[in-house]
Amino acid sequence: MNYDEQYETMRKFRFAMIDSDQAMPEYIMMDFNIHSYQLSGDSDGIENGFYMLTPCTIPVGIFGNWKEGTRVDWCAVSIKKIPVEYLGAYRRTWLLTDAMYKSAKAKRAEMK
Repeated sequence: MNYDEQYETMRKFRFAMIDSDQAMPEYIMMDFNIHSYQLSGDSDGIENGFYMLTPCTIPVGIFGNWKEGTRVDWCAVSIKKIPVEYLGAYRRTWLLTDAMYKSAKAKRAEMK
């Protein structure tokens, strides 16, 4: 994925966050990590917002609010438009994303 494609993907992801009334972090990184960030109303040092955006051929991401228990799943393209040869990679990316989300959620629960 080149710079222009990454920029466009991050722009679409930000608009999805805006459309769902999710506050956004200052910066968005495309990697395979869950990133937490402070939302308005969070106490100092508390980061209830989260997101993950993958730098894959078919970028997928999630975002939400840990405190409220909300999660939004996002994909850069409609599943109907994904070429058949990419469907396996797309499914594996979603499985990885979901597993990472569940792991991060469990770790937060342990910290309480």
